[in-house]
Amino acid sequence: MSWNCRRLGRSRTVQDLVRLVRTHSPKLVFLSETRRSEDQVKNLRCRLGLRHCLTIKGEGKGGGLALFWDESLIVDLQSISERHIDILINEVGQSFRWRGTFVYGKPKVQDRYRMWNLLRQLNTSLNFPWMMVGDFANTRLTSTLVCLFCDE
Repeated sequence: MSWNCRRLGRSRTVQDLVRLVRTHSPKLVFLSETRRSEDQVKNLRCRLGLRHCLTIKGEGKGGGLALFWDESLIVDLQSISERHIDILINEVGQSFRWRGTFVYGKPKVQDRYRMWNLLRQLNTSLNFPWMMVGDFANTRLTSTLVCLFCDE
């Protein structure tokens, strides 16, 4: 599950998130725009019923990312920044691994190339099935992703 929560501190936002997680029982939950400290975000683990968490505070008053997962998953952090979390994942007792990259793109058009450059760089670093999730802040996402993985 992925959600741009636009400020996690609102009680209504937290209630909605808890309800969604309890209803759908995802194994992974990615949040962008948490706008909270790492400790405040990590405190949600119990309410969500997801024991593990990676979080990074955003720039200034904005941003912030969090990734929660349950105990059935083994998560190996590859890289993290204020705009992405890149992990390798496998289920406990399974050998199949896959890659997840969770993104919160730059809101300013002139800065978006940085995210695409990061994704191009990540594309060359590991050879696993790859899922990218998040807010890429780009209306031309499909054509951009096609070009991202071509050999030109």
